[in-house]
Amino acid sequence: MGFHEVRVALHVHSRYSDGSGSVEAIVRAARDLVDVVWLTDHDGLLARDSPGEGRYGRVMLLVGTEMTPATDHILVLGTDFVPDRDRPLQEALALVAAGGGLSFVAHPEDPGNPVLHLPSYRWTQRDLDTFTGLEVWNHLSQWMRKIHGFRSGLGAILHPLSGADAPDPAALQLWDALACERPVVGVAGLDAHAVRVPWRGFGVPIFPYRSAFSWIANHVWTTAPMSDSSPAEARRLLLEAFAAGRVVMVNESQGRSPGPWVTGIGASDSVPVGGRVRWRPGARLVVESSVAARVEAVRQGWRSGPYGIRPGRPLEIAVPAPGAMRLELAREDRGRRTPWAYTNPIYFHD
Repeated sequence: MGFHEVRVALHVHSRYSDGSGSVEAIVRAARDLVDVVWLTDHDGLLARDSPGEGRYGRVMLLVGTEMTPATDHILVLGTDFVPDRDRPLQEALALVAAGGGLSFVAHPEDPGNPVLHLPSYRWTQRDLDTFTGLEVWNHLSQWMRKIHGFRSGLGAILHPLSGADAPDPAALQLWDALACERPVVGVAGLDAHAVRVPWRGFGVPIFPYRSAFSWIANHVWTTAPMSDSSPAEARRLLLEAFAAGRVVMVNESQGRSPGPWVTGIGASDSVPVGGRVRWRPGARLVVESSVAARVEAVRQGWRSGPYGIRPGRPLEIAVPAPGAMRLELAREDRGRRTPWAYTNPIYFHD
């Protein structure tokens, strides 16, 4: 359909908030792993002034922010101002939308961790409807839930994707429920800090930025290539793609293959992932994958499949009734199934 695939690392923190690395070091760490780093330091846009948005080698740096009230943290992309975290959240999100920005509820089911003295940042204001989407996959929030003491903490450090190799099941359930009411865009966030722990007088990063960039990414489909784009043009293309839901969340530890491409075929049109199309009998999703995988379809929370798919052989899945339908793909190797890709829904309306 003429779209261009862009890998975006979302929810990254630098020394301007509580990350351990400079912005320049973060961008260097991303080389050859992602196309875009979208920095989201807490309640500020300082990196937009120093070192500034732009292309650093092959990596485009864009700067957003994370609103951090006591609960209900929000990732904000595309604004030229920092929303007031003390303002009522509904008003703050309305200002973001009016300013052309997008807002994503961060780690909506985060339980906190008493062992690590971290409070819960669970989303509490669930009557709001002015946000763009949900961070249904958050590496740090999901990983830290495995830590209950020294032994489990050591095991979690040795297995950095433990508990985070797929989106949070509770967040997926919440996403499916919200998608019954209106389009809600799902995204994956690293929540990357490269936290340093003291050891023999040195600070040792638990998860260096470069490692984090190799784990989870958003594969975003833009309407034009970004190879020669200015920061303003790159921001425009990506905001439009995120807003439209042309996003597939990918477990990059399974290889840096192109993400699956999904087309929804309805009554009179074909739309890409995130799109809306009128349902009719015989409506279907057509899935193309660059790797062999197992596919499950999720419509309004109900599952069908699994179906097998191979490169060069598109898979067609019937859509039995109107509703939001998304896909989950898993890689198979020697009988072992590993989560790989999670698409945004295509919305079939009556």
